[in-house]
Amino acid sequence: ELIAWLSPLKFAQTQENILSKWQPGTGVWFLEDKRFQEWKSEDKPLLWCTGIPGSGKSVLASVVIDHLRKTTDDQDVGIAVVFCSYEDKLEQTAVNLLASVLQQLI
Repeated sequence: ELIAWLSPLKFAQTQENILSKWQPGTGVWFLEDKRFQEWKSEDKPLLWCTGIPGSGKSVLASVVIDHLRKTTDDQDVGIAVVFCSYEDKLEQTAVNLLASVLQQLI
């Protein structure tokens, strides 16, 4: 109950909603891309991807997160999800975003 109280943001649910609409093969090109493979294998801290609204960034991020969760065996690795949206900008404060990350990792 305390964990649920930390943040009203439910990005895990957003992740599930996006993946429920996923079509097989979508985003595979990204997972196979040399830059993603290097980022994943060389323990680089950041992989920055940009795009205009509606270009599929959230779907692509969902595919990557799902892939990482399925292929990461290291128990010391935590994977948290954050999807920012201009529609929810009033609720997506810095405190709520960070609390949501904490909520997902504990």
